[in-house]
This record gives sequence, C-alpha cells and structure tokens, in this order.
Amino acid sequence: MLRLVHKLCPSHFPGALMMCMCLVASLGAPLCGVSPVSGSLEVLVRTPVSVRRGHTITLPCWYNPPQSADGLEVSWYRNYDAPIISYRGKKFENASQDASYVGRVSFGLKDAASAGLTEGDVSLKLEKATVKDAGDYICYVSSERGYDRATVSLSVTEVGTSPLLSAVWEEDNMIPNAKDHLLKEDSAVIPSQNLSKEIKDEYVNITLEQTESPHLTIQGSRLRNAYGAYSDGDAVTCLTAVKGTSGFSSGQHYREVSLGGEDPNVPLKESWWVGVTSRAVLPQVSNFWPTTLNGCWFLSSSPDGLQFNTEPSVSPPVSSRPQTVGVFLDHDHGELSFYNVEEGCLISSLTTTFKGDIFPLFNPGLYPLLSLILSSDLQV
Repeated sequence: MLRLVHKLCPSHFPGALMMCMCLVASLGAPLCGVSPVSGSLEVLVRTPVSVRRGHTITLPCWYNPPQSADGLEVSWYRNYDAPIISYRGKKFENASQDASYVGRVSFGLKDAASAGLTEGDVSLKLEKATVKDAGDYICYVSSERGYDRATVSLSVTEVGTSPLLSAVWEEDNMIPNAKDHLLKEDSAVIPSQNLSKEIKDEYVNITLEQTESPHLTIQGSRLRNAYGAYSDGDAVTCLTAVKGTSGFSSGQHYREVSLGGEDPNVPLKESWWVGVTSRAVLPQVSNFWPTTLNGCWFLSSSPDGLQFNTEPSVSPPVSSRPQTVGVFLDHDHGELSFYNVEEGCLISSLTTTFKGDIFPLFNPGLYPLLSLILSSDLQV
C-alpha cells in the first residue's frame, strides 16, 4: 500500500515545499521519509515508537545511501524551535539546544547490527522519558548531495502501576461506576463530600497581595482585570494572576469567591482561575503556564467550560456554571476541593502532597470586565 501525504515544510529548510511520502509495507514496520528535493539523499525512519515513563528509547532514523556523517549536518527538532540535537562539522553545537533535553539526548543505534554514524545511522537516543516528551520528532539531514527530513512519533506510557490520575464526580447523588484513568505525575482528581457546615466553619479572610501590574485593579476584597489590550491576545495568563498575602503550612481553610450574578442583567464571569500555589513569587509573564507540576493547583473557567490545570487537563462535567466558588484546602491530607456554593454541591477535588506554605491564587481573566469578589466575614 502506498500513501502520499503533502505537507508544507518550514521556510528555513531549503526550498519552499517538500512532498512527504510515507511507504507502509504489508509486513514489518512502516518506513517514512520525505522525497529528496535535491540530490539523492533520503532519510528513512521507523515510526511510531513507544516508551515507558522514566525509561530510555531510541527513535530510529537513518539515511540512504549509507555514508559517514562526518561531512553532514544532522538536526533533530520538535516544532522547529530550538534543536534537540545539532551536529555539524564533526561536532555538536549545543549553544541553542532545547533546555529540556540537555543531558538526556545523544545519537543511538537503530538496531543491534547498526554501525552508527559511520554508516548513516542518526537515530536519536532519549533518556528519562517524561509525559511531556510525547509527540512528533523531526530528523533533518543535509549534505552536498542533497537534503531530506522525516518524522518519528513517540508515545510515553505508564504501565504496571496504580493509576496516577483518576476522576469521579457526584451527579444527582449518584457516583458513576465508570472511572476515567488519566496519566498524571503528581495529582489525582477524587470525589469528596458536599459542602457542609463543618467545612464552612474553617472560613478564613484573604488579603490580596498588592501589585503594580497594569492588568489588574485591586480594591479591598475585589479583584478585577483592567481595561486595555493584552500582549497575549485573548489568552488568560499569569499577567492577570495574583496571590493571597498569607500562606497556610497546615490545617484546613475555606474561602468563597463570587463570580458575579447579583444583577440578572449582567452575565456570570466566564474567564477566571481560583486555587492555590506553593510559589513564593508568581511570574508576571505571559509565557509561564502554571500547572500542578510547577506548584499551582487551580480550577479555571473559559467560554468552553471548567477545567483543572493538571497534565493532562481534566474537565469536570458540570451542568451549570457556579455563581460562587467555595475553595476548601486540607493541607495535612493534601486535598483541595471546589464547591458550587449556591447549589451546596461538590464540583470536584484535587489530591496531592502539599509542602510548606500554600498561598491562595486568583485570576480574574479578561472578559467580561467583572470583578472576582472575595467573601469577607462569612456568616455560617
């Protein structure tokens, strides 16, 4: 079976367009490569490949006709950003290497019979694979005889252990038997009890950390996104995020955040983050994405619905948006629960291991221009 796939190739590769041809044999692994635009150099790969998280994998790639790599330029990329490996003039060029791969990548052997670089084997050896390593890897080879590229797809799995993430929600007082088990490195989404007086008894007042950010307006217990254009367009980022001033190193703590809804003529605020962080300083930049892996745990809202910032992300199947979100932190047991206060029911919970001070985290998002209101002096 022969299958042709046309792709638009990056402008920094020679030539404007390349035609990608994927040859799938009826027996054996598929060989994929790009028809050489010039000369007779052809890059071949074996794809897809899979690896367990934390293990080592080799992404097979070689070129034809076989020749020593001494006079070649060999690069491995993801998304055509900084190279994973860049080899030129018989040496590696590490100045622009993708930082997340430093010390984890090298050339490997596609099979036991391979002679390596001396016969055109430019396979990528990747050590200590992580969930983030999953995706497409592009091998680009150039010589005086021509140039070519090919793509290897890598999947990262976790087998033989308990699920690292499971999700269950209570709906109509029933807990479904089916569970979605999703790969996760340090947190799990779990069910918990509905909002009770015992939880509300742990209420604490929160004072917002003052900031000089031009994107935020803070007035007492009200936090609002400011007017004006944002450098990151419609994306909600840390540019509009702020912490509470006091952290919690132990115990149970409850707070409520109003998202509007007092005026029936004004819609609920759809864009926000509410949760906690262990970070002493929250980067006021747009290119830092806070996740449970870097010390942030929160429930977010967008026009598409509610979502946790886990990796991979999890969307609780709620029937309606909350007007007020109740946040319950149980530091000692590592549980963070979110409630729809008006309905008195659980949205969902995150469980992890909290260490040190945990600070309240808020983000009013961008649209509409409404305030997040921190309830004060809550009467139980």
